[in-house]
Amino acid sequence: MPTRVHRPSTSPLPRSLVEKWAEVPASVAADAFGGRTLVDPAIRPLRPFGEDKRLVGSAVTAVCEGADYGSVHHAVTLAQAGDVLVVECDGRDNPAIIGELLGTAARAKGVAGVVVNGAVRDVARLRQWSGFAVFARHINPRGPSSMEGGVVNEVVQQFSFWRQGG
Repeated sequence: MPTRVHRPSTSPLPRSLVEKWAEVPASVAADAFGGRTLVDPAIRPLRPFGEDKRLVGSAVTAVCEGADYGSVHHAVTLAQAGDVLVVECDGRDNPAIIGELLGTAARAKGVAGVVVNGAVRDVARLRQWSGFAVFARHINPRGPSSMEGGVVNEVVQQFSFWRQGG
């Protein structure tokens, strides 16, 4: 089935409002949203994130189906400078969904970073990039096998992605 792309029905948040969220401690945001916005702690940054750094931006979501990464290609195409790609792969460790090629395309557009509930590859290169944060559950050198399916800009509510609030 071809990749389904949902167009947002609302306007994006003003960049100035998104930037204000960078000033809010994660613990305060977690409390304000009742824990519904916490990423599972098993999804870790590829390199240390400095105390003064935050990954904040409007989310462009990609939900992958099996070993297909078509939704990620479409999400990168739709993403704008300052956005964060949020990729749901049901926590699969095989195959990797993002690596140097898609990461380079996202960086060239000014995407702030990517959070993957699945695997990434080319981590030696991804770790070198300052200004582009990569969070992932797994690392695997094997790439995806097709790029035709998935969903873009769907609300991501998979149990495995979001840490359940108490």
